[in-house]
Amino acid sequence: MRNGIGAAMTPLLERIVRGSVDDAELREMFLDRTESARSFCVEDEGTDIEAARQRAEKMAAPVIVPGTKTGRFTALVSCHGIAMYDVEYQPYAFSTLRLSQVIGRLAADPSIETIFIDCDSPGGYVTGTQEAADAVFAARKKKQVVALINPLAASAMYWIASQAETIIGVPSADVGSIGVFMCHYDCSAMLADMGIKPTYIYAGEYKTEGNSSEPLSAEGKAFFQSQVDGTYSDFVNAVARGRGVTAQVVMDKFGKGRVYDAQMAKKLGMIDDISTIQGALASWGIPDMSQEANRRRASGDQTAELEQAEPAAEEAAYDPKAPLKVDMDVLLTEGCESLVFRQVSAPGVITTYADGPWPAKVRIDPEVIKGGADRCLLEANGTITIAVANGAAVYTKIHETASGVWICKLEENSSFTPPPGAEPEATTEPEAPAETPDNKAEAERVRVRLAILAA
Repeated sequence: MRNGIGAAMTPLLERIVRGSVDDAELREMFLDRTESARSFCVEDEGTDIEAARQRAEKMAAPVIVPGTKTGRFTALVSCHGIAMYDVEYQPYAFSTLRLSQVIGRLAADPSIETIFIDCDSPGGYVTGTQEAADAVFAARKKKQVVALINPLAASAMYWIASQAETIIGVPSADVGSIGVFMCHYDCSAMLADMGIKPTYIYAGEYKTEGNSSEPLSAEGKAFFQSQVDGTYSDFVNAVARGRGVTAQVVMDKFGKGRVYDAQMAKKLGMIDDISTIQGALASWGIPDMSQEANRRRASGDQTAELEQAEPAAEEAAYDPKAPLKVDMDVLLTEGCESLVFRQVSAPGVITTYADGPWPAKVRIDPEVIKGGADRCLLEANGTITIAVANGAAVYTKIHETASGVWICKLEENSSFTPPPGAEPEATTEPEAPAETPDNKAEAERVRVRLAILAA
């Protein structure tokens, strides 16, 4: 995989993702991989391959995170696996067709400030690579475009990554493999030993040129060499454009088809910087990507997006003569509301909206804080910043319950606009309920508690 031989494996993987391999073969190939990989594999007889493909689609969707200062967003785009044209099955394969479409949409989105491409690929098909690379380069005119080599960008993947304005490699990154190859197999001797002699019946002088049943002719070899040379020229010129050097520099100094480590790649100008994943993300104001958050999103678990309701505490009957016992968990959770989000999916993009105006006081589950609600939420020093497509808010923690739930109050300068399709709010205010003898005791109790809070 390291030297860009992803293209050699592409036909096999394409057979897998198009459903031409049975479940037993899939399990044998993938079940011994890492835990994150296993979550995408067929784990039992009842698991449908199409369901696994849908989970991979969710995994491949851009993750939109709030910016640190401007209020605009950063889009994290994943390119993991072998580069294919129209097959999306990350982390084993990504579609260059889909990538070019996603980059184009993000570049046209005024709410996006930075596009951050996470690269881990040995390369793959030429088809679609040039279009994806052109889309990345075009996006530079409107957005900040950053490529993180994490840890492999070889062949087609480097073609695409080289078009970013800034390229960062992790310390163990492998970079390069600028080259193109084709392979012709001459199986004529093997077929002869087996007593098989193919006969082609065709029209068109070159229709059977390059078949594996006979040696490749000198004329055929020259033609295929011209195709390889043409693609190589496109590759070199694209890298030269992206890195701001001449094509001759690329051909002479950028490895001549070799893969370099991060230190050599930086020295030669193939990348701009070397950083850990955490450092690279932090330098662009992005929280560390959580594998657990990705797992939850891929499996459809919504606990990272909407906090689960905590069972209400049971209280004893009110006795006005009894000493007042203050339970801070119960006291401070009174009046709390929930943060509710909705997600709107379009091909290649998932957009998150706040479902209603920001509550003045909220409960936030620890899992949401840990997972970042799939990157719409950032936590730092007891302050939570939430940014979605239709607004932003800042909450400050005022209490943490025994179960780890945060009680937070809304700070000033929040913004909110109704999400698409929301019903217009009523203009009339409801009448306040009259205070009856039945609820006087409860009203008195609330007033006492408010007095304690104000003290």
